[in-house]
Amino acid sequence: MLGCALLEIGAAAWFVGVQKFGVGQWCKYCLTAHTCGVIAAGMILRRVPVGGGIDPENLSVRLRPGSAGLIAAASAAMLGLLIAGQWVYEPAGLRTQAVLEAVGESGNGAAPRVAPLRPAGESEPAIASAGADNAAERATGDRGVDTAPPRVERPVAKPRKRRMIHILPTTNNLAGMAVDLYDVPVEGSPDAGQYLVKLFDYTCPACKKLHEVLEAARPRLGDDVVIVLFPVPLLHDCNPFIPDLPSLRKTHGEACGVAKAALAVWRADREKFQAFHLWAFAGKRARTAAEARAYGKKLVGQVAFEQALKDPWIEQQLTRDVNYYSRAHNGRGINTLPKMIFKRLVTAGVPRDVDEMLKYLRSRAGLRIPLGTGGGRD
Repeated sequence: MLGCALLEIGAAAWFVGVQKFGVGQWCKYCLTAHTCGVIAAGMILRRVPVGGGIDPENLSVRLRPGSAGLIAAASAAMLGLLIAGQWVYEPAGLRTQAVLEAVGESGNGAAPRVAPLRPAGESEPAIASAGADNAAERATGDRGVDTAPPRVERPVAKPRKRRMIHILPTTNNLAGMAVDLYDVPVEGSPDAGQYLVKLFDYTCPACKKLHEVLEAARPRLGDDVVIVLFPVPLLHDCNPFIPDLPSLRKTHGEACGVAKAALAVWRADREKFQAFHLWAFAGKRARTAAEARAYGKKLVGQVAFEQALKDPWIEQQLTRDVNYYSRAHNGRGINTLPKMIFKRLVTAGVPRDVDEMLKYLRSRAGLRIPLGTGGGRD
């Protein structure tokens, strides 16, 4: 009974922690069950005789301190197995990792306050000083002769097209994030009415599987869905949220270089990015950084590629992608890619096939996808 009571208390603490830090939501039924279990365990612990010898009140044998310690150690070991199993095990198929509050809405229906991302090298628009014209007027002499330099009419630059979306809304004192779909890699039109944000690593086998399913599903998604692509290397060198482990370096050691090459291709020639993206996932093994740079130069030209690779935007965008990953993965494990972000959901795992993907997008993610487009079942 002592072991069961200790195990119950430890398991209750673990599952409450999972709700708080993993799921991000409270389950009132689970909390009620855990509370009852802890109360029962406490009642058991109060009645467990420890100290050795015979209890004179009920003539029962007291547990020796050494025996009680062994039972407590066994309970701790069993709790460790439970935690390790839940930490390592990843169920098959696509699943919801977190439910978000309505993006673009707060409690009173107003949009969350987020800071839009300004493209690298783009300055704030110049605002004319209210006193500029007055200063020119003061430069005019008493005789009415204008002594100020002539005003030069400057051509007004055509405003750059934008399409802003807000992902990962303001929660837990963390600001929401605004994304301009004309300033990040996408598959489809930035003006599409619906979006799907994909976090992935070009060296991640599960990410390759999701890529293959999404590519097969694209003809059935219609023209009103744009896929936003955020490469997130699973390597500590450019992703501080990933531990620096030899096993990860062995698997994802080229991840930073490949991701930067992909962003450089997009920066140099957006029309060529799709070809690079498909090529990066097409091989039987993950591409190396050297191969990615060579293919990038082939697509957009050596000079254009090398100039784009030096653009500060590359590092800035990669940092933003990593921050999206940090906000979306909820601190659960290290191998937490791929992920998809929708208006109200963050997903984990990989769908088994196109039909499972489409069913999830329609029923859970709320995307409006035409029925009967393309092959397969609907």
